Amino acid sequence: MIQIKNIKSILLFCCLLLTVQYVFSQTDVSKKILGKWKFESEEKIILSTDIIRTDTLSKYTADSFFQKGIDMSFRDSLDIEFSVSHEGLSLVIPYTIEDSVLTIVKRSYRILQLDDKVLHFRVETDSVQTKYTYKKY
Repeated sequence: MIQIKNIKSILLFCCLLLTVQYVFSQTDVSKKILGKWKFESEEKIILSTDIIRTDTLSKYTADSFFQKGIDMSFRDSLDIEFSVSHEGLSLVIPYTIEDSVLTIVKRSYRILQLDDKVLHFRVETDSVQTKYTYKKY
């Protein structure tokens, strides 16, 4: 009987530990993404042909907000501001983050890397996989 109680206690402790870790990791991503990000590069892999090729800043742009000259600012209020450099224009829209998925309005992006300096994320459509790189400033 004592062993079963010990096993139950250990399992309960492990579940609690994993839950706490999940909550803190969510908070960590949400906090790390805050701030201003400058577009660095876009890499597209064409998936619809037999030969996979990579294009940079090609005509296949699905997300016109992710390009050179348009910066992103993630805010605590779960709004993201896209601002056009040297034009004084900006657009503020909502975003959410769950696990490693960044959702801006209804479009979802997989966060590949996020640290104090770099943000890599990607989106996949039926024919193109696009990876974006931003640097924090």
